[in-house]
Amino acid sequence: MNGRSTGECQHNTALLAVAEWLRDEIPKPWSHTRRPVDEVLHVDAILSSIRISSLTAKDAERVVSALKDQELIEAAVMKAGLFLVGELRCIPGKILEL
Repeated sequence: MNGRSTGECQHNTALLAVAEWLRDEIPKPWSHTRRPVDEVLHVDAILSSIRISSLTAKDAERVVSALKDQELIEAAVMKAGLFLVGELRCIPGKILEL
């Protein structure tokens, strides 16, 4: 998980803020809205795993498909190779409609 400031100057006050985060939720950076701690930790674990793994083009396709299933992206372009995502065929640097 990335470092996060409590915005407190006193050590004990900062510890109380962290305890509230663990009890409730960790606030999003630069926002007063909160996310559940387990959700933040889960996303950080996913990103860490992606960064340290030796991914294949097929792995990348699965990641893109998962993001597409959640309607977070519409398409992605692979750096090398050819793969299908939904209705798109992807070639390095180009997106081709099927």
